[in-house]
Amino acid sequence: MKSDPLHAALLAIYGGVWRLARPLLRRNARLAEGYDQRLVPDHWAEAAHLWVQAASGGEAYLAWELLRHLDGNGTRGTTDGSAHDAPDGATANATDDATDDATDSPDRPCPSSAAPFTPPCPPPCTQDGGLSVLLTSCTRQGVEVLEKARDWAAAHRPGLQVQVRYLPFDEPGLMRRALDQARPCAVALLETELWPGLLSACAARGIPVAVVNGRMTPRTLAGYLLTPDFWHGLAPERIAAISPDDAQRFGLLFGHDRTSVMPNIKFDRALPQPERPDESGVPGAHDVPGLAGTILRKSAPLVVLGSVREEEEAALLPVIQRIVQERPDVDIAVAPRHMHRVPAWVNALEQAGLPWELRSRRTAAPSGGAS
Repeated sequence: MKSDPLHAALLAIYGGVWRLARPLLRRNARLAEGYDQRLVPDHWAEAAHLWVQAASGGEAYLAWELLRHLDGNGTRGTTDGSAHDAPDGATANATDDATDDATDSPDRPCPSSAAPFTPPCPPPCTQDGGLSVLLTSCTRQGVEVLEKARDWAAAHRPGLQVQVRYLPFDEPGLMRRALDQARPCAVALLETELWPGLLSACAARGIPVAVVNGRMTPRTLAGYLLTPDFWHGLAPERIAAISPDDAQRFGLLFGHDRTSVMPNIKFDRALPQPERPDESGVPGAHDVPGLAGTILRKSAPLVVLGSVREEEEAALLPVIQRIVQERPDVDIAVAPRHMHRVPAWVNALEQAGLPWELRSRRTAAPSGGAS
């Protein structure tokens, strides 16, 4: 990491703002959940080979998808659990460069949370052949999804050791403490959030960071470019963006030699996954099912209203009513930005006389026209 007085001053001011804001954060309804974990107490986490940060619920599902491409021996695997080098275009490619140190030397010892941090960090354990993964999120919704992913891994990837925690507040001192405990060989950030405290702590320890499924809006880039030297000093090792435009924006900030384009992991989750035998050879145990043909009707038109904010709800309800009237064959998926708005949507759809069903309660594709 680039070391200069201005960079150090900006980082110190950033950390000071976090410390001053703690009383306010403690009273924030969303951040109060998991507040103690966010301050990195002793034994916050056990040592892990890979740390994956998923901001909220949507990113947490992407983290779950990443788990499907790992087996318990620290090698990349197919969705049917067989280990191999990831094929061209596979989701696992996004983290290959950042995690090579964590997967290529099976003869070195397991990590120990009690030991002081001494780079390079240890690769996969040899006592039981396990690969340990730390999953974090900023929200309760994200943590709940990650806990389901952990339970899934316990059933379908017994070699994976998965732990779930709330992401610490991005105060640099807290992130240094978190890294001292987790001691990851690599860190993967899903989608958009760039955390200066975490990035600076990783840079100081030589821990590679990969941005996976990355996206950046022009407005966000404009904000980052107010302090370009600061961000350049925190540059991730690799950035895999979901489009050429996003890759271009990341490249303007961090350098184009670090960026590439990858398929959007969100589309991977919509594809049906073949069943595979479980570890005991019994057919029928399979990975997280794809949406097509199970939750969604095959070949049916689909309208997705994604990341809907509270202030947008009133304007969208008439749109849904018109779609239902003019195209009754269309399925409509409403994805609120925040899950606490689901009851409000249920009430609004009932008041409008529109059929609805919760995604969490659906076990088969709808007969048609359900919101």
